[in-house]
Amino acid sequence: MLAFSKYHGCGNDFIIIEEWHQDLSRLAQKLCHRTTGIGADGLLAVTRKPCTMRIFNSDGSEAAMCGNGLRCFVKYCIDQGMAESEISSIETKAGKIKVMDISHDPFSCTIDLGKPDCKASSMAIDTTESTFMHQKLFVSDRLLSLSSVFIGAVHTVLYMDDIGIASMDSLGAQLCSHPIFKDRTNVDFVRVMDEHTIELITYERGVGITAACGTGACASAYIAVRDGKCVSPVAVLLPYGKLIVDVGDTIRLKGPAVKIAQGYWQEY
Repeated sequence: MLAFSKYHGCGNDFIIIEEWHQDLSRLAQKLCHRTTGIGADGLLAVTRKPCTMRIFNSDGSEAAMCGNGLRCFVKYCIDQGMAESEISSIETKAGKIKVMDISHDPFSCTIDLGKPDCKASSMAIDTTESTFMHQKLFVSDRLLSLSSVFIGAVHTVLYMDDIGIASMDSLGAQLCSHPIFKDRTNVDFVRVMDEHTIELITYERGVGITAACGTGACASAYIAVRDGKCVSPVAVLLPYGKLIVDVGDTIRLKGPAVKIAQGYWQEY
């Protein structure tokens, strides 16, 4: 049997295990299945020394990094008795991530996701332009204006004033797998509320519509500030909570993480 814990960050939920030697991609698909498994958006595999996090989406694909997952990872480490100094930086496939400003009751922390990368070549976008900002693309008979940025993952942001979840799911899937994005993309649907507040729904690559996406919140806030629609810090409103994004020389994300359950999974 496999010991696991389950956490969520603003509704973005993860199963956390101490990494073990087998096919983690296949394991993620089984554990994350909402009907036949435990159910989650992703699987976090932990090693303690060095402090390392690997993340697998529910479809088994491995992601380089995840903002909500990182906060859940930090909360898990603290619950396991690790000192804050031991988790001041976390190794991910996107590099070393700094952790700061940890609060305990209720839990929250800030993670520094580094500098955004707007180069189209870094995101494997099939374009002759050096960046992919305010680019026009026809999808489902809509002419969309899209902006893409890499903040731990590739995100494509578009402003949507009035569109239903069902339409977001369909449109998100089409954009995610559009041939112009050779490695696929996450898709962020943003509504600007005021200069310090946005609402966000994310279609996550390898998952679908999610309740929250930390890197998506950072990408959306960054694009909104870059476009002059918002001023930092930006509150990102999500169906199950709120994240705060500070857009400066680097991108900093602050938010909560909550333990849901722990137990043992018996492979079938």
